[in-house]
Amino acid sequence: MEPRLSYTIWFSQRTGSTLLTETLEAIGIAGIPHEWLLELKDYPVSDPAELQRYLWKIGSTMNGIFGLKHSFCEPHFSHLIEIFRQFSTCPSTEQNRANIWEHAFPNHRHIFMTRRNKVRLAVSWWKAIKSQEWHRRAMASPKSVDLSGAYSFDAIHHLYRECSMREAGIQEFFSDITARAPERSMSRPTQAEVNPMASKATLKPRKTVVIVHPVSAAIGLASTPRQ
Repeated sequence: MEPRLSYTIWFSQRTGSTLLTETLEAIGIAGIPHEWLLELKDYPVSDPAELQRYLWKIGSTMNGIFGLKHSFCEPHFSHLIEIFRQFSTCPSTEQNRANIWEHAFPNHRHIFMTRRNKVRLAVSWWKAIKSQEWHRRAMASPKSVDLSGAYSFDAIHHLYRECSMREAGIQEFFSDITARAPERSMSRPTQAEVNPMASKATLKPRKTVVIVHPVSAAIGLASTPRQ
């Protein structure tokens, strides 16, 4: 079934995206925003039309809300655009990447997860790599790992550049959106967007880019100043 509302959460590592996506999924009416686009070749489909329907199915809740979580990496992103261009919902002459993405996932919103302090992001990323502790559940104890010799300026600098390049790619993609419509700030969802019984006719398309800066407590920095 075609979603009546869809969204993509764009992120780089260590920005609080897992907390957000798991919370949205737990609500039960806000889509299922997993990284559905990582392994398309593994899906039981034989053509672009089946792929599009399959994505809609696995990422949607019963009320017709579709969720997706995605980072940015080339050439994977350009490959996705070419796949989406083959969907029947995309006009054959369409060239705007944002339009192609939004033809694939109807009535779309974009949510951008970012972290202002990229040095702390890179340090957190490297620490997670070395400790293999990517997430910590509520009330769970920290993983016991000796990181006394784990510091590496080169590794942290590489991750700093990696997250910066990923975000630059996402923002370049957003330029295709802002060329058509102004960015708007986050607002409360309408009743029609969250009510499973709402009439489809009441949903008016609104092109959206929402920028989210995770609060420090959500990313393990409760004792440090807001970034």
